[in-house]
Amino acid sequence: MLAFALLGLTSGCRTTDPSVQLLESELRYLEDKVYALQDVVHQKDSQIASVRRENESLRKQLGLPEGTSTTSTEPETLPTPHTSASRISSRPDGDLLTSPVIELGESSSLPELESVAPGPELLDGPLLQQFDPEAEVVVDRIVTQMQLNPKLTGGYDADDQPGDDGIMVVIEPQNEAGQYVDSPGPVSVVLLDPAYTGKEAFVGRWDFDTTDSAKYLKRTLLGKGVHLKLPWTEGKPEHESLQLHVRYSTEQGEVLQQKKDIQVDLRGKDSARWTPATVPLPAGRTASRPDSSSDDVQDERPGLFKKPLWRPFR
Repeated sequence: MLAFALLGLTSGCRTTDPSVQLLESELRYLEDKVYALQDVVHQKDSQIASVRRENESLRKQLGLPEGTSTTSTEPETLPTPHTSASRISSRPDGDLLTSPVIELGESSSLPELESVAPGPELLDGPLLQQFDPEAEVVVDRIVTQMQLNPKLTGGYDADDQPGDDGIMVVIEPQNEAGQYVDSPGPVSVVLLDPAYTGKEAFVGRWDFDTTDSAKYLKRTLLGKGVHLKLPWTEGKPEHESLQLHVRYSTEQGEVLQQKKDIQVDLRGKDSARWTPATVPLPAGRTASRPDSSSDDVQDERPGLFKKPLWRPFR
């Protein structure tokens, strides 16, 4: 019995639940984000050290005496506090505020740059976008190519019922280097059924201008770009294998196109369109009439008493 129980547990642990796969994808994305933020921390630390060195170099170029440097001024101001610690709290610091040492306020404010480095409080979702390395290094904002997100583009379910209620298209504008550029533009989406030809292949079309596409421009854990959820306009298609054609216009007027084969779930399609079956009735049959010239004409009306016919020869 124990072996059967262990077998049941091991078989129950295997799952292909899409929600579990989605959580695993989000976990990997967040892990990459942590590494990216760590790189930002190292960059900011290097910038702080560079600014401090630059400050010291500028002070030397200005000809400031060494006695006013950070390393030399601290010993000059420390002897009096060391003699009596109780005087420091009671002694007015007005002289210290007006002393030349205050000129080093700029260098003393440099540690404030450390606040830019992400701490635990900066790991919240809304602030993560401020430290996106890709967003910081993107300088070329001229869109030269367009890609369709392979994970998010396809059928989507809006009512938690069997079958897809439409398709979802995520458009990612990119520059020549392949970097994402958050630039909306006119978008046209056409869905075709490759099983048909001509007008019969048409499934649906959706058009958006620049203002409309800008409303759907966003970043998520799984992708970034123009997120379009397009419900069926002419009812569900007949086949699950469909062909998607997307056209995107850049600010420079260039038209970019992409084509992608997608799969949709049409479960529940037959039940939604159920109609009672009709069975054709058999064609009516008519009885043949006897020849009126025959001598054997008899009255075939049911319910009447039939009289025997007299024949001369029996």
